[in-house]
Amino acid sequence: MESATKPYCCVVCSKRTKAKDRRPVGGITNKAFRKYLEKCFMIKAVDGDITCGKCRMKFYNKKTSQHIVANNSISDVPKEVDVVGKVKSPRNISLKLSSVAGSSNSTCCVCRKGMRKSIVVSTFTRFNTFVDHNIIIKQGARCCPKHFEGSMKFTSDALLLLQQNTKSVTEFNKTDLLHLVTSLRDAALKNKERRMDFDGDCFTDADYLNLMGVSKDSFDDICKHVKDIRHTAVRSIRTCL
Repeated sequence: MESATKPYCCVVCSKRTKAKDRRPVGGITNKAFRKYLEKCFMIKAVDGDITCGKCRMKFYNKKTSQHIVANNSISDVPKEVDVVGKVKSPRNISLKLSSVAGSSNSTCCVCRKGMRKSIVVSTFTRFNTFVDHNIIIKQGARCCPKHFEGSMKFTSDALLLLQQNTKSVTEFNKTDLLHLVTSLRDAALKNKERRMDFDGDCFTDADYLNLMGVSKDSFDDICKHVKDIRHTAVRSIRTCL
């Protein structure tokens, strides 16, 4: 039998509640509900206060709607970006660099024909082809032996075939990018002490004309007639001229 001295009214709507409809406000588990009452209704609930089931349900509905809105805002973030702001790297990226279409052990990467005998394109050749002609050849690619001059350099006909059979976009994974950057860094370190090398074949006839006003053959002829300049480890006769 309910007590006649205590009506058990809801602290929110002041409705007199029955025993089965009473929801306690006190306790650790109702801490969030008490903050809700204080923030929205300026009700400072104490132990012993109760609410009706209808007012408690309004609190649960509001809490659920806020949780759904929060989840939707998180789901709107692109998949490549983590919630905490960390960028997730994709497995492959596409760059606008020319590359040779994929080859197999039976298909030449240069002429795209079947081959009975093949050789693997060396790292040196692949790197020089990229530097000189901006063409990527993937590691492990094979070609016909006839496309080489000696063992390291493509023939002029082979380079023409490569340019005809290239695609404009290349997909790289992390290993491919790391290998490419490492090769470029090694080449830069190797040549850092001698940026302009007149002793090798790094300059064309047009380069000689632009730098010194004479052709390469004329420069070679001048060097043959110079005898009074001492050749050292850090300065050759050609470099001094």
